[in-house]
Amino acid sequence: MDKSDLDHAITLLCQRFLWHCDVDILIVGGAAGMLTNQLAKGRTTRDCDVIDCAPDAAWQAISDIAVGIGQELGLPKNWFNSDIMIRLDCLPSDWKDRRTWVAQGPRLSVFAVSRPDLIAMKFLAQNAGY
Repeated sequence: MDKSDLDHAITLLCQRFLWHCDVDILIVGGAAGMLTNQLAKGRTTRDCDVIDCAPDAAWQAISDIAVGIGQELGLPKNWFNSDIMIRLDCLPSDWKDRRTWVAQGPRLSVFAVSRPDLIAMKFLAQNAGY
């Protein structure tokens, strides 16, 4: 997937997700770098890693909608997932102050991890053997 594919899929996800309260998700990895223009324009990724969903109870509904969008757009089966090895507690406690807004829907706000946190996570993942 390129940045355009990701933008389109995330926009659809935000538009289609309806919930009884506001929900925030945090994207990390290559997708975060692409969506915030921190990586080269020609960059592609096979998935979009979500490290946090608040509240947690919304994750299954978001995931179900993402599966449908993936099928509709011909994206990889697991294009939107939370199968990331690094945990949220690896980030400094003030990560929310640095996150970058990506997209907004009626009930869903999508954020990407900040550049310094993305770099730190990459360093940690490489040194921990993830």
